[in-house]
This record gives sequence, structure tokens and C-alpha cells, in this order.
Amino acid sequence: MMDCTIEQFVEKKLYRVTPFNSVKAVSELMDKFQASALPVLENEKLVGIITSRDVRYHHFNRLVADAMTKKVVTVNSNISIWQAQHYLDKNRIKRLLVLKEDCLIGMVTDTRLNFELGKQTDVLTGLYRADYFKHELTKLLITEKEVNVIFLDINNFGNVNKKFGHAVGDDILRQVARCINRSLKYKFDYVCRYAGDEFAIVTKRSKAESYNLAKSIIFELEDAIWPYDAKVTGAVGIVGAYRTAHIPEKSKGVTVNELINQVSKASTEAKLTGQNIVSAGQLKINVANHYL
Repeated sequence: MMDCTIEQFVEKKLYRVTPFNSVKAVSELMDKFQASALPVLENEKLVGIITSRDVRYHHFNRLVADAMTKKVVTVNSNISIWQAQHYLDKNRIKRLLVLKEDCLIGMVTDTRLNFELGKQTDVLTGLYRADYFKHELTKLLITEKEVNVIFLDINNFGNVNKKFGHAVGDDILRQVARCINRSLKYKFDYVCRYAGDEFAIVTKRSKAESYNLAKSIIFELEDAIWPYDAKVTGAVGIVGAYRTAHIPEKSKGVTVNELINQVSKASTEAKLTGQNIVSAGQLKINVANHYL
């Protein structure tokens, strides 16, 4: 399960109507509670949704059953906010009804999702944060035969902050992000600022190509002109990952978090041994096949 699940952003105080309410009654409810849509339930079962647009295009004397949209897009409460955005875009809608154990618990709108998605960008570097990285990693493990994860840790960054100050350290982190981005392919490599001076990339490239990508990033760092002639180098770990075609959700295999832990340990080994890059094999990952 992703850290940013949709449940925490759901509007749970919903006013519900039945198919036998009048359109006029619904319009009055929408005006009173400033609602743009209301779920329609019959005997506690979700049977549709009626929006302000539905109300505008139907006579006030008509029943909700005649005006409502019967084909409702619903999602489970444990999906990520990015998955929810995927459903909104795919279906070209502005809201999702959210279920938990087949019971309606609320609604989430595109406005709220866009607000929360905006928080997932690291203000300093402009890169996404760790939760987005985990989301892309999980998705690629389901849609691709093999992925590789690259973890970059800046060497002795604490000393850089002590020597030059945190403002200069922030400038260096911004430049590190630009150095990484110059080596990446759009819709092929996905990068985040994982934490502090750590950056993570998940890529569709092969292991050999991933190794070359890691080398190109290290060379970018070595060739860059840094503030105050600071020396900035990186240590990189690489771990491959795959999900077999029919791996059950509860079968043996490491989790996404354990994979990230392994690649982080590989970068630490690279730092301690001075190897620059440590490639630590390939892991079978256990992820649920419910993303798409």
C-alpha cells in the first residue's frame, strides 16, 4: 500500500439521495450545502450519482432516477492519490466515489487531488518526493518485465554544509538535481529527491544501461562547476527488480520498501569502499496486481 492513500483526503460528510427524490429537492440540497454532486443510494446500495449539471438539464418535477448518471466510477480507499488521478483522467471526470469494504465512505474531487499532488513536489529541487517514486516503482513493476533502481548518495555532504553553510548546500542540491535530469529520458526514467542528499531513480533500462546511466550522472557531478569550488561526488547503488507474470499477492518476495532499503545499502557500500557504483543483483518483488 502506498503512503499517500486516498482515504485521508476523502470528503466523508456526504448528503445522499434516493432515486425517488425529485430533482427540485436535490437542487435545494445542493444550494443549501454547496454541493456539486450527490451519491444516489437505494437500500444502502450505490446506484448512481447526480451532479449539478444533471439538475440543470432536467425538469424540477422529474425524479432523480431519470436524471442521475447510472455508470459511476468508484475506487477503493487504499489506492494512492496518483492512482486516483489516473482514474479521473482516464474517465474524464471531476470526482470519484470512494468505497471501503464495498461501502461508500465519501467522495474525492479533482480540486482536492491536485492540491495534494502539488505537495508531492520537493520545493528545493523541483523533483518529486519519495511517495511518488514508490508509486512509479510499483506501477512499473506491474507493467514492465524488469526495472532497475538507482540510488545516489552525495559524499560527505554534511561537511559541505559545515564548511560553506546551508544556503550554499541548498544551491548544490538544486544543481545535483539538474545534473541528474540531464541524463534522464522522458517517460523512461523517474527520479525523486528521496531524503536529504539522497536521490532515487527507477528506470525501464536494462541492468547494463542502468549502470551506464549511473556512470553518466557521476561524470556530470565531477565535471560540474560548483559554488566556492566545492568538490561534489556521489556514491551509487543499483538493484534490479522483476515481478513474474503470475506472482500471487501473498507469495514470497521482498516488498517495495525492502527493495529501496537494499539499493540504499548498496549505495552505502559504494561510499564506504570508494567504488562509486555497486550493483547488487536482482530481486523478485511482491506487489499487488490492482494498480490499473
